Amino acid sequence: MLTISPSAGLSTSLLTQRSRNLGKVGLALERLSTGKRINHAKDDPAGLVAAEELRGELTDLKANLKTSRLGGLRLRQQESNLASVQRSLGDLRGSVVEATGDQLGADEKRAIQITVDATVDSIDRLGGDEAPTTLYPLESGGEANLVDGDAALAQEIVDSTIESVLSERATVAADQRIRGYEEELLEDRIVITTETLSLIEDADFAEEASNLAQGQILSQAATAALAYAQQSHVEAIGALLDRIDLASE
Repeated sequence: MLTISPSAGLSTSLLTQRSRNLGKVGLALERLSTGKRINHAKDDPAGLVAAEELRGELTDLKANLKTSRLGGLRLRQQESNLASVQRSLGDLRGSVVEATGDQLGADEKRAIQITVDATVDSIDRLGGDEAPTTLYPLESGGEANLVDGDAALAQEIVDSTIESVLSERATVAADQRIRGYEEELLEDRIVITTETLSLIEDADFAEEASNLAQGQILSQAATAALAYAQQSHVEAIGALLDRIDLASE
């Protein structure tokens, strides 16, 4: 009795192997093209959930960092305004001290008062929200003007305003340092979260390249084996038919 080989089971097995290896090739190609290990929920359901949570956390961290940096810009503007006010206050103090001298006449004091008015006006314009509101008595007509006003009060106003501005600058500087620390922590968390997300969802190019090559080789081998099996099957059937022909003669 002539045995026809290979069996149908062998062909089915070879087809299954080829299909599995072609799937491996397709998966490797997809991961290499996207750069992602997780492209569909079925690739890694738990990993996908973790990646989405990390992505949401990363979005929040970046938003917080942006807000912090905008606040930092406001603090730098505030510091710049206070520094400008402090310089002008130094000039103002010099004018007050000069006007209290016994050697000055009325005309000279009026000239200094003009300078004081201009200085107070520049503080209002350049100081922004940080411009002090305590200097108006020093202007012409104010009770602490330098022509006929209270010179001691003028000195007191300027000195107390300078002290207040220095205190505000110290507060702003402390806020800047704290904000700087907070931004460093946010930046570190962003880096760590980004790296963690990459570990979960990014493809390992070396591994996927190896999987691609292996899948291609195995699928080619399965295809060749299947072709050989089919050819053997055909030859076996041919031999059987030849024998039937001979027996019938």
